[in-house]
Amino acid sequence: MKNNIFSKILIIFTVITMSFYSKTFAQFEMKNSDDYPRIKNGTTYVIMKDPEDANSAEYIDAIKKNWTISKKVEFIKSGDFEKYLKPENSFLSFFALETITTSTNNTGFSKSSMTGCQISLCLWTSDLSYFKKKRNVFDGDRFRNILVKVKLQTDMETYRICDKIFSYQFNGEGHIYNWSPGIAQNYIKEFKILLDKGEKVNPLKDYFDEVQLKNLKSGILYVPNYVLISRSIFNGKETKQHEEKEIFEDYKYKYKILTANDLNEKILSDDNKFYYMFMNFDNTGKFIYITNAKTGEVIYSVQINNSINIKSNDLKQLYKIINHKS
Repeated sequence: MKNNIFSKILIIFTVITMSFYSKTFAQFEMKNSDDYPRIKNGTTYVIMKDPEDANSAEYIDAIKKNWTISKKVEFIKSGDFEKYLKPENSFLSFFALETITTSTNNTGFSKSSMTGCQISLCLWTSDLSYFKKKRNVFDGDRFRNILVKVKLQTDMETYRICDKIFSYQFNGEGHIYNWSPGIAQNYIKEFKILLDKGEKVNPLKDYFDEVQLKNLKSGILYVPNYVLISRSIFNGKETKQHEEKEIFEDYKYKYKILTANDLNEKILSDDNKFYYMFMNFDNTGKFIYITNAKTGEVIYSVQINNSINIKSNDLKQLYKIINHKS
């Protein structure tokens, strides 16, 4: 629906058999820093299904404690956001991008298609043109200016049906793998880092922090167990986990597999610097990145096309880059 803040954007990729032309886009994406100065002294409203939901209370607390992007942050129901539309105000909300990848044979006839949904957490504000005349509804596709966003990785149930994300409470109800109060606070920290830099992030460019990568030679890389899930884009199933030993065979430094809950607790309670790895995927490939748990900084990010599951070569490549860069 055009007047709905949660309206979906549809992108169609055409894929020729034997050759993939689509690209996997980066985890964080700086879209527009020009609006940042005008929202600094305003209020950011976090849009939620129900701000009173008990299971979302920890998220509210984590965001409040780490919020420095604007002067104030408040939490509102999704249906109320139009009340707060002002030039100096901004919003933090989930965003759904529906993609259809069509596979064709060499004759040009459609062979098969895959529908997927990229879910992001977005910081956005209203385009100033919205305020030039009185309007009955807010057309998000026309007047929403996204400043920065981060991809969220959902289970296959949610990945295949975009609207599902908006039926969940803010905690995701267990359907978002890279999402917890601790992780949310680190997303906020990285948003602030990107906004302060004011530089657009090239979504197709790999990135390595040479100084911080060397810390993995003596430290532990923490990996949530969802990364090992084996999944299929075609049938939407998440049937089993890859063998840890096989995947990490060529990664010669220390690592630890842990649950999402354990990682969240470690982020919230451990004041020491440590690093954790996430993986995202879409119809065309995957994205692997490593985050500094204390600062929220992304220190490693790579895109691998035509593969949506973790592979031993991904860790082998990481190992080689650590040695080469440090």
